[in-house]
Amino acid sequence: MGLWPYVFLYALALWLAFDLIQERRNPKSTIAWVVALVAMPFVGIPLYYAFGKNRIKGLMRRRAFFDQHALLPYSNSHEDTARQPAIRHNLSGIESNMRLASRPVPANLKDFGSTFGRFGELYDPTLNDVKLLVDGQETFREIFEVISKANRYILVQYYILRSDRLGAELQKLLIAKAKSGVAVYVLYDDIGSFFLSGAYIRDLKAHGISVASFLPIHSWKRGLQLNFRNHRKLVVVDGVEALTGGLNFGEEYVSGLPILGKKDTSRWRDTHVRITGPAVEKLEDVFFDDWHFATGESLELNLRAIPHPGWKINAGEAVQVIPSAPTDEALVGVLLYMLTIQKAKRRLWIATPYFVPDTPLTRELELCTLRGVDVRLILPRKSDNPLVHWVGETYADKLRKAGVKVLSYGAGFMHQKVVLVDEDLALVGTTNFDNRALYLNFETTLAIHGAEFARKVENMLTADMAESSAVSEPADRGPISRFIRLQRENLSRLLAPLL
Repeated sequence: MGLWPYVFLYALALWLAFDLIQERRNPKSTIAWVVALVAMPFVGIPLYYAFGKNRIKGLMRRRAFFDQHALLPYSNSHEDTARQPAIRHNLSGIESNMRLASRPVPANLKDFGSTFGRFGELYDPTLNDVKLLVDGQETFREIFEVISKANRYILVQYYILRSDRLGAELQKLLIAKAKSGVAVYVLYDDIGSFFLSGAYIRDLKAHGISVASFLPIHSWKRGLQLNFRNHRKLVVVDGVEALTGGLNFGEEYVSGLPILGKKDTSRWRDTHVRITGPAVEKLEDVFFDDWHFATGESLELNLRAIPHPGWKINAGEAVQVIPSAPTDEALVGVLLYMLTIQKAKRRLWIATPYFVPDTPLTRELELCTLRGVDVRLILPRKSDNPLVHWVGETYADKLRKAGVKVLSYGAGFMHQKVVLVDEDLALVGTTNFDNRALYLNFETTLAIHGAEFARKVENMLTADMAESSAVSEPADRGPISRFIRLQRENLSRLLAPLL
């Protein structure tokens, strides 16, 4: 082989590095990719095309009828000023309704509502009935119950949709509803649902069900597309009820599946919620937007042509639907976690399966502890992603030394994404506490303001902590084993900006 292939390779690496710098991404991530491209072009270039290249820039403005794109408020000061009276009016109405129901107004409702409301109407809080669902049996029972009641349409969206026993049960029910005249739409992520069988999809389509994949792994327009995954999990029925949270649609949440290749069928611990109220339409808007992003087709004009009878809300919790996406101008996911940490006065409990925070969030957690807040971090002892788990251990060790109480959940694989703040705020959704979720994925988090729901979350997390310990590794490990573990974590941490 002559010299020219090497010259071409290094020229390509330098061009990709230059192009990357023009995007003004996170400096740590940029530096990591530039070093990989220039120092190891044989490895760095293929990895960059697979994981690093932003191929959705051309889709940044491809939006549906309801625009959930989180524009920075100061980029259009006129619209932002016009939004302020609506934000104040909405918050005033919620506070009045809660007082009439003899319920205390949540301490952080105003700050969260006025902050995220500036990104658009989608982010405004509304009063809803919320049911906390713990683990697979209860969650899937509720999902099937809600779908069975559908009269007009069903929207199903999952990062992971499996064609296993549980997936076959869902398929059977969706086909039955489609035969009865209900419109059914299924959206799945092409990476998360990589092993979903073609026959499963063909059977759905053969019965009139609309099925689409989000950002196919390979397309002639974007080439190999592995980043920017749609990590949302959502079921909406007739615009009346919705379910969302951490559970994907797979048998592992019911029967357990081997973790790390071992014959270990420990349960998968996760959390979901069932919503009745105006927040359902906001979650529906997120689905409409994603469907349009994936297919170019707008659904809302047809599906909302016939209004539904409305909701019967009992007492209600104030719920904010907070979607985040790599197409947003504002880093909504990062801002949400920052505001949540900053608002904690007495207690901040975080449960997440993957923990790879960036430096600002790490500093916020350290500062929260210094303020005297009871900061607890619940992580899984076992994980389905060993590399991210090893990196997370290094961040957890540092925070442990700063005073954060880090607990290792040992009763299976903990996959929930839940945050509890003081006595009346809980976050439940799809967003992990890691760089991929905060910067690269399409996610949805519910900020639920209310003491009653917070007490249920407190009881749930207290039970989880009872099955956790402050030690993530057995104490009887020898010096060689501890040394190997330390070097494994140190090396994997170098990849943190890319995870």
